[in-house]
Amino acid sequence: IGIEVVYLLPFRDVKDIEADIFVREILQKKCRAQKVCAGYNFHFGKGGRADTDTLKSLCDPFSIEVVVAPEMTLLGDAVSSTRIRTMIAKGEIETANELLGRPFSLQFPVVHGKSLGRKIGVPTMNQLLPENFVRPKSGVYCSETIIDGKAYCSVTNVGHNPTVGGKQLTVETWIQDYSGDLYGRAVPVCLLSYLREERKFSDLTALREQIHRDREASVACYKAYRKQ
Repeated sequence: IGIEVVYLLPFRDVKDIEADIFVREILQKKCRAQKVCAGYNFHFGKGGRADTDTLKSLCDPFSIEVVVAPEMTLLGDAVSSTRIRTMIAKGEIETANELLGRPFSLQFPVVHGKSLGRKIGVPTMNQLLPENFVRPKSGVYCSETIIDGKAYCSVTNVGHNPTVGGKQLTVETWIQDYSGDLYGRAVPVCLLSYLREERKFSDLTALREQIHRDREASVACYKAYRKQ
């Protein structure tokens, strides 16, 4: 879209800068800004005391135009990162995706697991979520996995593998019609629909049977998604 330079400023480095200094030293001197854009509820400066009205008054002497984006509402409420994170944590992934305007995705390196899926005839790709990453509700999802630019129907389980006494939160994905070595690669997995809650099965046979049912449900869900 024509953007040539992006400045990523760590919050800790700017959070205590007074608003007037931020505008003068960073926007005007460093960025040589002619126009700045901010959301309707934007706050900045030490203690978050400055708002969009302050921004306009501070930018005016430097002839910097300020554009304030209005609140956007969807499905009866304001679209916000807090609302989206809440929907993801509750397993309401379809609502979260509508608010995002795209499928919520995970993209972390593939790691070695216990190879349990392979042992029961359902090999899976294992990924770990970083501590500070939003936690999707534990359970099974219809998903889409992107490998080398190609989209595959998949089933993703987010949870602790209670059937085998798992302790660590993992993301395990079975990928339809794919076979290959993905270890170490950061593979995107898009969560499309929540299928069921995670539960403990009596044995591996019962687990395998449920996985086959999950695959059938996910394939049907994915076909419907692709027709949209």
